Amino acid sequence: NNIYPGTAKVVITGRGGYVGSITKTFKINAVKISSLKMTKQTNKSITFTFKKSSVSVDGYIILRADKKNGTYKKIAVTKSTSYTDKNSLKGRTNFYYKVCGYKLVSGKQVVCASSSIVNMTRKPDATRLTVKAGKGKATVKMSKVVGATGYELYMSTSKNGKYKKIATVTKAKSVTKKGLKKGKKYYFKAKVITKSDSKKKFISAYSAAKSVKIK
Repeated sequence: NNIYPGTAKVVITGRGGYVGSITKTFKINAVKISSLKMTKQTNKSITFTFKKSSVSVDGYIILRADKKNGTYKKIAVTKSTSYTDKNSLKGRTNFYYKVCGYKLVSGKQVVCASSSIVNMTRKPDATRLTVKAGKGKATVKMSKVVGATGYELYMSTSKNGKYKKIATVTKAKSVTKKGLKKGKKYYFKAKVITKSDSKKKFISAYSAAKSVKIK
C-alpha cells in the first residue's frame, strides 16, 4: 500500500517458447489528502484538521503561504491529522495552508499525497482606546490593528452594563459622540473586524473598557 507519485516502468519478457519483450511506462498520481478545514481560531493561533491519507504514509508536512499562489514554506511535520499553528502569525491575519503526506525512503522524505489549498484567518487583535471629554461630548480614538477591515464602537452608562453600538468605521480613527449629559460618566469598548479572502467575517474580543466624565 506504499504508493509514490512519479513514473513507473514495467518490462514484460517472453519465457519458454516466447521471445522478445515489451516495456510500458505509466504515471502514478499523488493521492490528495481531503477535508482540510479550520476548526478553531484565536488571535494567536489557527487550528485545523484533515482526513487520514488513503495510502500508507509516515507523517504529514504542513505548508503555509501568505498568498494563494505564493511561496509555501514548511512550518511543521506531524503524525497527527490535526495541527495548531502558532508560528509567527503576528503581522498578518490571512493565510493559506496545504498538507502533504510523506514516506521515509532511505532516510529521506518522499512526498506521496497532498491536500487542496485552504484559506484560513486568525481572529484580529483587540484595539486600544483613548477617550477625551468635551462639552457635552466624548472623543474616542481607536488604535490601528493589523488586518482590520472595520471597527465597531460601543457605549454604556456603566462599566458592566449593556453596551450599545454607536459607530462602525472602516479605519482606526477618532469618533466623537455628541449629546452626552454634563457630569455623567460614560464607558466605551470596541471590536475589530477582519475578513478572509473568501469574504468570511471575523470579529475580535472587546477592547478594555475606557471611561470619561463629561464636562
